[in-house]
Amino acid sequence: MLTRQALPLLLLAAAVAYPATEQDYGQDLKSVVAVDNRFGFRLFTQLVGSESTQNVFISPLSISMSLAMVCNGAAGTTRTQVAEALGIAGLPLEALGRANSALLGELRAISPQTRLEFANSLWAREGIEFLPEFLAAAEQSYTADVAVLDFDSSGALQTINQWVWGRTRGCIPTVIDQIDPLARLIALNAVYFTGNWADPFDPTATRERDFFARHSAVKRHMMHRYGSYDYLSADGFQAVSLPYGSERLSMYLFVPEAKDGLDSFLGQLTQENWDRWLGEFRRSDGDVILPRFRNGYQADLQDALAKLGMAAAFEREEADFSNMSCSTSAAWISEVRHKTLVEVKEEGIEPRVLIGGIEENRWPAPGSTDRFHFVADHPFFCAIVDSRTGTILFMGAITDPKQ
Repeated sequence: MLTRQALPLLLLAAAVAYPATEQDYGQDLKSVVAVDNRFGFRLFTQLVGSESTQNVFISPLSISMSLAMVCNGAAGTTRTQVAEALGIAGLPLEALGRANSALLGELRAISPQTRLEFANSLWAREGIEFLPEFLAAAEQSYTADVAVLDFDSSGALQTINQWVWGRTRGCIPTVIDQIDPLARLIALNAVYFTGNWADPFDPTATRERDFFARHSAVKRHMMHRYGSYDYLSADGFQAVSLPYGSERLSMYLFVPEAKDGLDSFLGQLTQENWDRWLGEFRRSDGDVILPRFRNGYQADLQDALAKLGMAAAFEREEADFSNMSCSTSAAWISEVRHKTLVEVKEEGIEPRVLIGGIEENRWPAPGSTDRFHFVADHPFFCAIVDSRTGTILFMGAITDPKQ
């Protein structure tokens, strides 16, 4: 009878946003961006449904890349289920690796006015022999740091958390509190983002205003900016795109018309609707009133991922990761942890003079040429998007912008 050892897979994403010619990327890259975004919406829906009163903020790209890295080590039904959950069942893993490698290269080339860094790592237990093809795929396709570590040593936990601390510029000091004594492999993905708004908010215009959270009105610091933005007024919601730096990255904000309308909006949040909405934004002049907030989010993703169809990976008697190690012992995923940090503030590249004053919220009719008024004073959805590749780097449901 085979002995079984736990395979904890821990995923990390951290974002700190300090508001401050088309290219043919190839079919593989376009496909991987589409499946990453689609997976993100499906996972996000699961998480919001289980934590409807909490802020939820994830990096779908971080999660999908870590799972794709581990999928290289899966076999049989486990591999099929992970691939179907990620939406990559029709894409060979070799092509997926090439596309992810190209995508990482594209994202790392974003302008110096913003900073976006991705880092992957695999920590292998000392004494366990992993297949060289599995480790090579992680190194070549995901530029992962691969290290052998004595998990039982007193300094192992500190070594792993120190890697996290360095890759997130000190924003997230720890991601794990202990190492499972049966663990054979720990996979980590760290994402660090910081960027100045292309059009900063004037701190002197920030005022305390009511924010209508799910159960009560609370006082929150609300920033204000007048300017020209990509804007959308649709049936039941309005949206605005606030660019960072050279405007390649933007934060898209979607505010339901009804103060309790976030759940209804999220029910429409699919890849098809997302693509359609992005094509309907138009440049308009208007006011943007947005809460200043800082939010940390942490979740264990096993249940949500199992509901997406990859339950076998978490079952001792069903999981098959035989393409990962030549060891006679078997493995399963015992833990998938995701941790993010986002901060939205006034800072920009340079101070700007505020034009116009704060006005009461009113909803312009769809297609109106009037100056728009976008006021995020109740639960809203946001996403940070790379305009060149279409990649959604982060997405969140903010039910209360705590500071």
